[in-house]
Amino acid sequence: MKTYQRIACLFLLPACLLAASGCGWLLGMNRSDLTGDAGNDLTDADGETDRVDAPDLDITADEFEFPSQCDSDEDCDNGIPCDGKETCVDEHCQVGTPLGDGDPCTIFVIVNGFCQDGLCIPLSCGDGTTDPGEECDDGNDVQDDGCRTNCYFSCNFNVECEDEEPCTTDLCQVQGNSRLCVHFPNHDTCNDADACTVRDRCQDGTCSGGLPNPCDDDEQCTADSCEPPTGCVNEAMEEGACSDGNSCTGPDTCQAGGCVPGGNTCPCTDNCSTYNDNPCNGTFTCTDGTCRLTPFEGCDDSGDTPCEKNRCVDDDEVPDGYRCEMQTEPEGAACDDGSVCTSGETCVAGICTPAEELDCDDGNPCTEDTCNAVSGCQHGNTIDECSDGLFCTMLDQCDGNGNCSGEDRPCFDTEECTIDFCDEGTDACDYQAQRDFTPCGEEGQNYCCKTGICQPCETP
Repeated sequence: MKTYQRIACLFLLPACLLAASGCGWLLGMNRSDLTGDAGNDLTDADGETDRVDAPDLDITADEFEFPSQCDSDEDCDNGIPCDGKETCVDEHCQVGTPLGDGDPCTIFVIVNGFCQDGLCIPLSCGDGTTDPGEECDDGNDVQDDGCRTNCYFSCNFNVECEDEEPCTTDLCQVQGNSRLCVHFPNHDTCNDADACTVRDRCQDGTCSGGLPNPCDDDEQCTADSCEPPTGCVNEAMEEGACSDGNSCTGPDTCQAGGCVPGGNTCPCTDNCSTYNDNPCNGTFTCTDGTCRLTPFEGCDDSGDTPCEKNRCVDDDEVPDGYRCEMQTEPEGAACDDGSVCTSGETCVAGICTPAEELDCDDGNPCTEDTCNAVSGCQHGNTIDECSDGLFCTMLDQCDGNGNCSGEDRPCFDTEECTIDFCDEGTDACDYQAQRDFTPCGEEGQNYCCKTGICQPCETP
């Protein structure tokens, strides 16, 4: 329906009430119906429907499209009194001069109002009662306690509550008769920007450092440390003792970050067999007059677990003098199950058991919260039944986008001389009587509204 057709319905409200297909949108419209907010599909991002107790006319002159031609000033009226009176000049509509804050205005159910920031606000705003034309009214002058001083909610969409903090889930929630931004701490994985911590996670609404970064490069002759701005530092040691793995050399020393073997201490006798103490440590052979150690290649580790390792065992009863067997780590030994969803893991009866599971609950009833071992918390949207906490909606269900929305609760009394709406403040349907002497009934009957009832007109 074009905007000027909607405006026409305002002045033909009795007929519109009987012809819901023409102007029935007036009875359940919300702010996005009139503003044309793109992408806001009648629901909050936290699953709460963006419906108000009575219609808003929160649209601006910039959003109103005038007809290309006009015959009279009435053709140009956009129904927004606070932006001034539109006029028809040379068959083209001209905008009016905006009214100032405090100037009186009348629009739809707001019979007596005043302009504030371009909106027509009921004179009753601030009396603690949610009247037609108001989203809420808490009777105080606190701006963002859920109900603003102009009787509009503090928020309608989750995006309005974004605090740019990755460790909070930001929702616009119904609280009593108002809507307030709330910020739930989540437990997602995060990055605390400290290179000296790993497996960071959200705790108490902030990104806390996880485990210290060991920075171990498995080199004997480097000094391993970590600097928060840059990360790991593995500085080569110019001196210090080390071991090249050969017990027949010594003393071995660190030079320029590498382990340099010392002189030979084991002359070649009997093919160096006298130095072979354990095949699991390697085998000595005589090379160029020196007993040199050939390290043991190791057991197959393809079946290893964090708490069970395939290790070499000295066994004189087998031909090679050793065998490989799975051995369980000691009880309580620290381990790592490789999952970001767990912490504090220790070995219990050969199983790496976490002390704590990552809590991924984001407080949204329309998401299925799970944890991926690699990427952390995941929140999949559902289409389950839910509750948006509003009386004026029913049959609430998740829409698959993380929002809980419902159908408008029907509030019709079949009387064309009342404006029917659902009052969220009182959790009831309400029926506002049309102004006396508003035309009603069929054309030519000379019927008028009086005390909310359509009856034969009387001369006022």
